[in-house]
Amino acid sequence: MYACYLELIQEVLTTTEKSSLMHCIPKHGLWDRPVLHFLNLLHQLAQTLSCLAEHVSNVKEEAELLAEHLGQDTFTQLQATCNDFEQHEKATLQAFLRILAIGATVLNDNSAKRCQQFSADETRRYNLAFEKYLDYYRRRHGHPTPATLS
Repeated sequence: MYACYLELIQEVLTTTEKSSLMHCIPKHGLWDRPVLHFLNLLHQLAQTLSCLAEHVSNVKEEAELLAEHLGQDTFTQLQATCNDFEQHEKATLQAFLRILAIGATVLNDNSAKRCQQFSADETRRYNLAFEKYLDYYRRRHGHPTPATLS
C-alpha cells in the first residue's frame, strides 16, 4: 500500500517540478513552492510509513529465527518495541491522511491561481490535458476522479 503512495506522490512531485520549470513568469515558481514543500512532506511521511511497516513485518516474519539467535528475553523486548512501532505507524498514517486532506486545499488554490493566468488557448490545452489525466487515472486506479480535485 505504501509503495503505491510513494509512486503516486513521486509522480506528482516530478510533474509539478517540470511544470514549474516550464513557466517563465517568476510568480508561477513562487506558487509552486508551497505545493512542492507539501508534496515533499507527504513523500517523507509515506517513506516513514513504509519503513515502519517493513520493520514490523520483518520482525514478525522472522520471529522464530530471531528468538533462537537473540535469546527469548532479547526477542521479547524486540517484540515489545515492534508493538510500539505498530502504534507509531497507525499515528503516522492518521497524520498522513489529515495532511492529505489539507493538501486538497493547497493544490486547488495553486491550480486556481495558475488558471487565472492562462490565455484562452492555454485554458483549452489545460482542459484537454486534464481530461486525459482523468481518463488515465480512472483506467489505472479505478477511481472516478482524483481525491484532491473538486
